[in-house]
Amino acid sequence: YHSPLHDPLTQDELNALRASLSAKEFQHDLFRAFLFVCETGLSWEDVYLLKWTQIDRENHLLVHDYERINGHQTQRLSQFALNVLPEQSSSKVFPDLHFELIQDRYGEWCSSDLWVWGKRSNIKRGFCLEAAGATFVTKMTAQHVDEHELAKMLNITELDLRWIYPIRSFNPIDLMFLS
Repeated sequence: YHSPLHDPLTQDELNALRASLSAKEFQHDLFRAFLFVCETGLSWEDVYLLKWTQIDRENHLLVHDYERINGHQTQRLSQFALNVLPEQSSSKVFPDLHFELIQDRYGEWCSSDLWVWGKRSNIKRGFCLEAAGATFVTKMTAQHVDEHELAKMLNITELDLRWIYPIRSFNPIDLMFLS
């Protein structure tokens, strides 16, 4: 089942959401983290755990440590990603992002806040937290990043990439290999 709430955001929609961050009501870490995921593709769990020591603003770099693969990965940060980061107030980048929210990505609280944010930013459709990852994947495929490299960036398999983000530019999965 595919919900339109998972559809990627356009660049115009991202710009409208980013412009609304100056309004006091949208200063919460949820909104900044959403835009950060749109730009970096980090999982919500990794964003929740993200520490300032992993971000090098001067060199525009993000270093993520993946305990499950016993290694780390460096990613270049765009100016857009750097601009949506909050001011440093604790060791965590998004200290007001609550794990309960991430665990229940489709929860009433999150959905209503994103809905209000979108409407006040003149976005005519709804979206959920999962749209952030889809936005990143869509941007990378538009830049002709191959699916092997994209899966590596997201720390998932190519098969998971196709399953989670069914983007038309990927070649269809050959069902013979799945049986």
